[in-house]
Amino acid sequence: MTPTLTVKAADGRWCREYRRSSTVGLACREAGRWKVEAQGAGSGPADGSEIAVASGADGSALDAGFARLGASDPVNGNDEAALIRDGWPAR
Repeated sequence: MTPTLTVKAADGRWCREYRRSSTVGLACREAGRWKVEAQGAGSGPADGSEIAVASGADGSALDAGFARLGASDPVNGNDEAALIRDGWPAR
């Protein structure tokens, strides 16, 4: 599984988009665990060297999940590193 971006849901939970083989998903932190909120067919760059959306050419697999959660814009790499280091605190 490869995380591709991190967003904040409207309810304050942290969520991550990820890819695994031919599947993309969106999971949010809830009570210290990750809960899958959306999942669908899709893929990202094969070797991680390219920049692309996690769902490849068709970004619609997770659109409804992002909309339902009221997801923010993705956080930058430094903020994401701090979230991971600090154990995903609610903000």
